[in-house]
Amino acid sequence: MRVVVLYDPGAEDWTPEDVRGVARAVNQVAQIFGALGHAVRKLPVRHDMRWFQAARRADLAFNLCEGVHGRSEWEEHVVATLEFAGVPVTGAGVWTLAACRRKAMANAILTVENEDQAWARVDEKGRDAARVAVEMANLMEDLS
Repeated sequence: MRVVVLYDPGAEDWTPEDVRGVARAVNQVAQIFGALGHAVRKLPVRHDMRWFQAARRADLAFNLCEGVHGRSEWEEHVVATLEFAGVPVTGAGVWTLAACRRKAMANAILTVENEDQAWARVDEKGRDAARVAVEMANLMEDLS
């Protein structure tokens, strides 16, 4: 089986220890698959998308990528690209990643037990959002 190990190679603000930590995890995963007889390729994920051509040819993408260039909000884009292309990928799917990045949404999903509670939460959260918007507008006015 052809396995690619995807990872974020780092950002300008990463320390050498940050980079070593990622490299250690990538190397360990690659060693495990290699010891099982699989062909392994380590792929740094960058904006240029060069990683994607190799990932498309893989039988499995082992996703250690928690962002791109140190930006965690791009993690779900990597998974979405792989899912869209039909590449089997480890870890959470794009919907789960997107929901988890939006903590309010995740909390709303996880704290209701039935549809009635969900609809009550919509009304409740709508009021909360309106209050926050008013508070922010007042704060902005006070700061100007």
